[in-house]
Amino acid sequence: MNRCIIAAAIIAAASLPFSISVVADEQEPRGKVLATEYFAAMDTNGDQHLSVSEYIQQKKQEFVSMDADDNRILSWDEFKSFSFGMETIAQEKRRMAGYKVARRILFDLMDRDNNWWLTELEQENGFIRDHMLADENDDGLLSESEFLWNSMYSITLRSALGKGL
Repeated sequence: MNRCIIAAAIIAAASLPFSISVVADEQEPRGKVLATEYFAAMDTNGDQHLSVSEYIQQKKQEFVSMDADDNRILSWDEFKSFSFGMETIAQEKRRMAGYKVARRILFDLMDRDNNWWLTELEQENGFIRDHMLADENDDGLLSESEFLWNSMYSITLRSALGKGL
């Protein structure tokens, strides 16, 4: 009886379309690849974890890059123009509406006085809170997995892009 079941399973597996095995061999989604590369760029000491200072240092550099008028305040327009490469994925997946909402949520989570402007301090405090909340094991460091699954950056983008992140 067991041999019949095993034989039937082998025959059934052999008759499956080739495309199923191709799907299993696909590379990681591009959004996840970008997020992983982003994590690696923030990990300046190469220990495969992000300390609060590494996280904040990257965010400070991003703030300066986004602050087009150099007034040390990010407007919504400045913030939304910075896409980390994810906007292209959203366009390809036809998920721009969700992506736009995710960016607004990310901005709003940091804009504590709800004036649609982010100061450097608001952004820094937002990402300090994000680091604390994403640190699942409370060791003061974010592993790649904690960053990819628990940070507000990743959660909002994953929600917008679906399996793209």
